[in-house]
Amino acid sequence: MSLAKGEGPDGTAAMKITAKNDSEGSYVVYSLRMEVAPSMVYNLSFDGKYKGTDITVAPLIRMYQEDGSETVVASSYNWCIDPLSKDNSNTWKKHNMNFTTSSDTACIEIRFEMKGPKAGDTAWFDNIKITKVGTNDDLNLDFETGADVQGVFAWYGYQVKDLSGQAYEMSIAKGQGVDGSNAMKVTTIEKNDDSYVVYSGRMKVEASSVYNITFAGRYNGTDLKCAPLIRQYKTDGKETSKASSYIWLNAVASTEASKTWKSYTTNFSTSSDAAYIEVRFEVAGLNVGTEFFFDNIVIERLGDASDPNLDFETGENGKAILSRLKENFISVAMIGRDYRTNKERTDE
Repeated sequence: MSLAKGEGPDGTAAMKITAKNDSEGSYVVYSLRMEVAPSMVYNLSFDGKYKGTDITVAPLIRMYQEDGSETVVASSYNWCIDPLSKDNSNTWKKHNMNFTTSSDTACIEIRFEMKGPKAGDTAWFDNIKITKVGTNDDLNLDFETGADVQGVFAWYGYQVKDLSGQAYEMSIAKGQGVDGSNAMKVTTIEKNDDSYVVYSGRMKVEASSVYNITFAGRYNGTDLKCAPLIRQYKTDGKETSKASSYIWLNAVASTEASKTWKSYTTNFSTSSDAAYIEVRFEVAGLNVGTEFFFDNIVIERLGDASDPNLDFETGENGKAILSRLKENFISVAMIGRDYRTNKERTDE
């Protein structure tokens, strides 16, 4: 690692990392710790230039509590997926993305992890900036803020097989939502055999409870798949262990294009050790131009999951619980197929 005078994007100095030898390892550079506010959305921006064979650069934010220990409400490692890059074009490019500090965050480090397997592989960084965007109180489930709309977008995305892939683009679709409102849009911009996950900020939930999720969806294209899911976390920010962290909502999964908005709804139950959830949509659009639109996501607690409702005196009124029987009956013909692979499942 060195200071490269005159090698920055404007002829200024830049930080330079060069692999001295062939290696399968990685090298991490990190800043001094800086104070930040908890439960806040920040933007990381920087200029980067990368040269080499199979070079990979992974930016991340490392979060710490006031006593210097790692955060526990959310992972101490906040990987910045959008700027993760395998671009070896040896040209300066601007990168930026938002990240959210957990409620127990007091300070952060900016880090860059570089993998340069060949001697001479080089990465340059300059003009690194952290900017406060706003609070993360609004999870933006109706997509009325973000992008060039004032406020925080509060949604994030990554490509599943190739984290640094750029086959999909996530954006705010102004005026294209239900009733002319805004919506979230995911577009296939390169032909691929991968999938893309968009996910919300974490929201507090009660353990061992039945919730209902409702959302509007519109999908355009061929060879497409959309698999909604709920990701569960414990109070320490780690995955739930009493039940799977992944709740696949098969009843509202789809492989069909719909040029008009459709309303989807289903129930799910939280684990006995769940404290937070994320709403996620895993989409796959193999062909360029495939589009996925989402709008008006609503999460509502219906009640305690402990009542088996064997006399069927509750349910169907939007408040009380049918206790998953309806959900099971509806999805029994669907759960034999995995919507992530479109193949027959063997785990049911």
